[in-house]
Order: sequence, then structure tokens, then C-alpha cells
Amino acid sequence: MTNLEIHRYLDFSVFGKGELTLAGVVMLLCWVGILVACIVDTRSAIKRDKRFARAQAVKAIEEGTATGDLDEVAKRFSPRINSWGLGELFGKVGWYYGFLIIAAFADLILLFVDVWKLFHLPEVPYFSAGMAMAFIAREALSVWENSPKNDRYNVIKSLRRLRNTLSVVFDDEEMKKIRKELNDIGGSGF
Repeated sequence: MTNLEIHRYLDFSVFGKGELTLAGVVMLLCWVGILVACIVDTRSAIKRDKRFARAQAVKAIEEGTATGDLDEVAKRFSPRINSWGLGELFGKVGWYYGFLIIAAFADLILLFVDVWKLFHLPEVPYFSAGMAMAFIAREALSVWENSPKNDRYNVIKSLRRLRNTLSVVFDDEEMKKIRKELNDIGGSGF
């Protein structure tokens, strides 16, 4: 191939405005969709934590270990929004966007080479859209896990993680002692 043929092949004036506009809109939807999904997931986690804090406050008031209005006690038990949580949100969005940038480069190369025309498909950033849908599905699963229907499952999962962690730290005899103490105070004893 000569320089002139390569220049004609990669001539941007050949690209229709419609192709580039469609690709740009799809990319924008991917970026915004991931951001919205991450924000919704973070909000659902905050709501879950508030539900747990309220249940903990009810128990504390019933047992007499806390005094005051239910909302006041629940607010004391509720975790605060802090830099760690915001850092987790921005870190997750950053990772998603990093992978989306890599997919965008692949999509741009395929858009310039006209691969999708070989398959008679519109030239859309398919890799970016697929990756964005996978990330959004992951966040939707997390929102579902944080839903009130799964509160009991989340508590059981947390207790299993605690048990696994404690079994690494403590030996069997110490674990039996901890189980007995938990059963004595009304815990699960896992």
C-alpha cells in the first residue's frame, strides 16, 4: 500500500457525521450509566446501613442499654458518610472508567477500520457498550443484595465472614468459648 492509499483509507472526511455522532452518544450513555449505577448502589448501601442501625436501636432501647428517642438512638448507631466511603465510590468509578477507556480505544480502531460493515452492523462502540452493561449489571446485583428482602441473608453472610476470620485468629477451644458467650447473650452462636 502506498501512502496515498493509506491516507485515503484513513481520511476522516469519509466518515459520516451520523456514525461519529451515534458512537459519541453511545459512549456518553455508557459513561453516565455507570456513574448513575454506582451512585444508586452507594445510596442503597447507605439505606441498608440505616435499616440495620434502626433495628439495632430498637434492640438497644428494649434491652435498656440506650435511652432516648428511637430516631436519636438510630442516628447514633448509623454509620457516618466519611472519606473512606467516598473514596471507595470514586475508586470503583475510576476502575470502571479505566476499563471503559481501554474498550473505547478498541472501538475507535474498529470504527476507523470499518470492521462492522463486513458484518452489516451499524458502527457502534460494541465493546464499550457491552462492558458498560456488565458493570451496570454488577451494580444492579449489589443494589439487589442491599434490598430489604436480603437483610437476613446479609446478616448471615456477615456472620460467616466473622466466623471465618475468627477461626483463623483463634483456635477451636477459644471459638467454643466465644460461641457459648454469644449464645448466652442471645446471639446466633454461628
